[in-house]
Amino acid sequence: MAVIYGLGGSGPTDGRATISWPFLTFAMSPGSVAPGAGSVDLRRRAARVAAAMTDHDPTDARRLRDAFGAFATGVTVVTACGPGGRVGLTANSLTSVSLDPPLLLFCPARTASALPTLRASGRFAVNVLATDQTHVAERFARRGVDRFAEAAWHELAGLPVLDGALASFACALEAEHDGGDHVVVIGRVEAMQASGGQDPLLYFRGAYRRVHVPT
Repeated sequence: MAVIYGLGGSGPTDGRATISWPFLTFAMSPGSVAPGAGSVDLRRRAARVAAAMTDHDPTDARRLRDAFGAFATGVTVVTACGPGGRVGLTANSLTSVSLDPPLLLFCPARTASALPTLRASGRFAVNVLATDQTHVAERFARRGVDRFAEAAWHELAGLPVLDGALASFACALEAEHDGGDHVVVIGRVEAMQASGGQDPLLYFRGAYRRVHVPT
């Protein structure tokens, strides 16, 4: 079972009991945990975690951001190209939408500097970052720098995509919807590349993380 820095994801449940509490899930084979101190400790720990949950006002932006951050995501860099050159931004809001037609979405801030180029060109690429690309994510999140200056890249369907990405999707801008202080951008996938053998870069509680698979 893979865990995120000690926090377990949903394990397989084919015939196994599942014990869950916020952000932690264990799947166990029947009989693998006998009644006794071990199971009592699990119940006590679950009770402590549940007791630590508190109610907060969702209009408190800081607390809402922190709560949203409890959802672990992958990390992407969205790139585009226009008359002014190449642009890009780091985003962790990627969602697959549809297989037929092939659609995905991401949600940039309304103030994102790359957004005008994306809109004008009507095309963009999404690059899913690997665990060794933290420096890439950080670079494309900075303001006032040439984000491509230290990035190795190549073209996919006329769009700049990053070398070393786990997957890259070249998209046409299909639709754009209001999302409050963000914009919901839907793209139709026109071309893609994918590689295997590496783990994804993750983002959890305001920090980059990695998948750890116990050996």
